[in-house]
Amino acid sequence: MLSIFKLSGYWDVALQTIVNAVFGSALLVAVAFALARVLKGAPAMAAVVAPCLVNVVPFAFDNILLGFNTHFYLLPALSLAGLWLAKDSRAWSPRWAAGAACGAASFFCMASGALTLAAIAATHGVQMACGRRTGVREGLGIAALVAASVLLVTFVPHVPDSDAFRARSLGEFLSALASLACWPGGAVLGLLLPLPSALFCARAFADRPALDDPRWFNVAALFWFAAQIAALAFGRAQAVPQSRYFDTLVLGLTIHFVSALWLVQREALRAGRRKFAAFILAAWIAVVGVGLPRAERHLPRQIETWRETVERAGASVRFYLATGDGSYLDPRSGRVLPYPQASRLRNALDDRHARTALPPELTDRAPARNAVEACKQRFLDLAPAWLGLGVLTLLAGFFGRRSFADGARAAPEDAVSPIAAGWQAPAWCGGHSRTNALPPDTSVLL
Repeated sequence: MLSIFKLSGYWDVALQTIVNAVFGSALLVAVAFALARVLKGAPAMAAVVAPCLVNVVPFAFDNILLGFNTHFYLLPALSLAGLWLAKDSRAWSPRWAAGAACGAASFFCMASGALTLAAIAATHGVQMACGRRTGVREGLGIAALVAASVLLVTFVPHVPDSDAFRARSLGEFLSALASLACWPGGAVLGLLLPLPSALFCARAFADRPALDDPRWFNVAALFWFAAQIAALAFGRAQAVPQSRYFDTLVLGLTIHFVSALWLVQREALRAGRRKFAAFILAAWIAVVGVGLPRAERHLPRQIETWRETVERAGASVRFYLATGDGSYLDPRSGRVLPYPQASRLRNALDDRHARTALPPELTDRAPARNAVEACKQRFLDLAPAWLGLGVLTLLAGFFGRRSFADGARAAPEDAVSPIAAGWQAPAWCGGHSRTNALPPDTSVLL
């Protein structure tokens, strides 16, 4: 945000909006690609495309339009990067330290980032229980992560104004937690949505996969998501859900969707279970398909209310700057203000340095004619072209990954790791090798 401020020369919300939209969309695609590594073929493509389609609906319009809410994207970016680095790294190795550093850095985005190291510790603890981490060194690594997470939690500042939003009882906490975990399915059918992730974890724990198995990232991401919604349920039980939290909920929905697809692929290998797996997937998608329109129906009114509020608040500031009349910043006169404390707002607007940072729309000065303004306007004018470029990039990434996978399968036998070469699926999974291709008709399930 400081870089954008220096680049534009003023508080440029439009440029911040562009940055947030690009960053948020790219983050979702990157996370979906990472989660989809457990899948093959058409389901892998669906695991990336479906979240993008959900993201088209501006559930989290707050984070894009508010400009300064980039931390709602930086939190999952740093957290999931830390999980990615640490999930298969030995304790105290450079890669493990880099993952812990990313997890600790997420704390400086939002208070709930204090729980990122706890999610890494939980993942390592499960890996130790599965026999994939052993020794005092690994135990000390887990202990250090837990201690660091507890320390970060103690550094979360207490904001008295936020106490009114907290859960006042265990019942309120559980109600808010269920609302977040079951989004967008509602109180009853929504309970089906996190079920695939629970089964995914159960199967992964039973298989005791190697540390380099891609399923560990999905497990770690689920632990992180559970910690985030628990923090929201505790700290914002009276205001759940709000627009700014929906980016996190979409990430959770992506985790559940990938888990559902993985279960279908796995069950499709078992004779006589393909139709049952297809029915379960169809039921899960039906719950999402019914829930999303219900969650979306309030958006037009909310966005229109936002627009009206911003226009009225902007008018109050413009009139005050033009006339110096304090009544324009007095909420008792019916004025809408862009800040909850009128006295602090007035002090800021009276500061001559702050006035130079205000956008031209508030000061009635002509916008600068420079390269930044020209590029920004050109970017907005070419919105359809960016949509097409996004689709092409998505396809290129998918087919590029597929070509890489084909090349890996065509590699000499001596290039295959001993684990991949020798691992055999359990008997209840049909006894197929891990590298066996799925039946040709599996993709028809989609």
